[in-house]
Amino acid sequence: MDKSVDNIHIVFENCEYIEVPCSDFRYINLYDITESICMNNLLLREKENAHYFRTAKRAKVVIVDKPEYQRVKQYSDITHFQLRSGNTELDYVGIRWSDDSSDWSNKGQVVTTIGDEIHIDINLEQDDE
Repeated sequence: MDKSVDNIHIVFENCEYIEVPCSDFRYINLYDITESICMNNLLLREKENAHYFRTAKRAKVVIVDKPEYQRVKQYSDITHFQLRSGNTELDYVGIRWSDDSSDWSNKGQVVTTIGDEIHIDINLEQDDE
């Protein structure tokens, strides 16, 4: 995907999101990504849309600590990242939640503040043990 990214949406469990311009990102790495295809044809249509999506098991994200990004520090409930160019979604990567998480909080997500940066670490490697 060699496309220019202007901003990244960090999306939360309740569908809220914050839009972070690339200038406020210091680092983003989404890895251990799996791909899935899903199709739901409960209405027994002759044609139905297949949905292609990717999910990351691990992520390391560093953004500038600003008041508009405090939502990231309040709850551990990031569900996905949308890489965008203007109003166009270039890529969508979901975030897996640990098996022992609740419906509202991912126990595999840790957020810390270091200096003027917010560090988001998501690591679900323990699920493979």
